[in-house]
Amino acid sequence: MTNIIRFPEKIKQNWSEDLLCQKPPKRSKIKSFFNSILIFAQTTLVLLWPFVRWFVYLDLLLNFLRMLMHTNNHATFDFILHCVIVLSGVLFVFFYKADFMRK
Repeated sequence: MTNIIRFPEKIKQNWSEDLLCQKPPKRSKIKSFFNSILIFAQTTLVLLWPFVRWFVYLDLLLNFLRMLMHTNNHATFDFILHCVIVLSGVLFVFFYKADFMRK
């Protein structure tokens, strides 16, 4: 007539011992110091980016003009180097995410 389903007894679990066995992952001091410097640099650049952008692009323009005027010496290499530095700065400002932001 009726089916009686008996559930198993609750298993006694000691959660405090399980929590004590787990140790938080250790972070090296060098890595945390490097991450804090990167976070500080990115925060500073993001806050000052509207002003820094004008100076950086003005520098690129002046290096480009210098490259056009002095075609026989190292001005081309300097201009390419400045372009790479500006590109890496832009990518750092817009695409870098710190460890605490990735979660």
